[in-house]
Amino acid sequence: DRAWEREPESPAILALRQELATRALIKENYPLACAQLEILEEQEPDVFTDKHVWLNNYAWALFMGYPDDDERRARGLERIRAALAIKEDNPVYLNTLAWGLLADEDPHGALAAIEKAMLENDGRHLGDDIYIYVASLHGVGRVDEAVETYREAVAEYPDGVLRREVGKLLARELGLVDDDEPR
Repeated sequence: DRAWEREPESPAILALRQELATRALIKENYPLACAQLEILEEQEPDVFTDKHVWLNNYAWALFMGYPDDDERRARGLERIRAALAIKEDNPVYLNTLAWGLLADEDPHGALAAIEKAMLENDGRHLGDDIYIYVASLHGVGRVDEAVETYREAVAEYPDGVLRREVGKLLARELGLVDDDEPR
């Protein structure tokens, strides 16, 4: 603890912050990841410009950790667009952008971004791309297609990070919620 306080900008401490942020992301502890990444961005901005992956990681942590926070969502969209400016057409970054756009209530933009991400993955539905795609379809009013695609995806990708989120979104259409229940 004292080292963190005495030399917060030392290379060793910055490396520890990166490691802590990485582990927090893996464990889906997005607030902790955000806290470490905010400090890194302030103390060592080159980490973000030299390693655009951190821009993506930071944006993802902001979107997942604070889905209803407009300011953090705007910051996340800014970071992911900066990452895409450096590494255009990166499917992982496009995935992050699409999720952020969904949170920002731009399903058309999200659909365009996730379709591009899926094309960059040779058209395969990889990881959570399919769930972002389903949520985007739902958002643009293609509900029947969203439900059918979701049902197919559950069999192939049962452990997707976003599966629960998108399942909640489609709960009524999937028959998991009675029509008489209030939304």
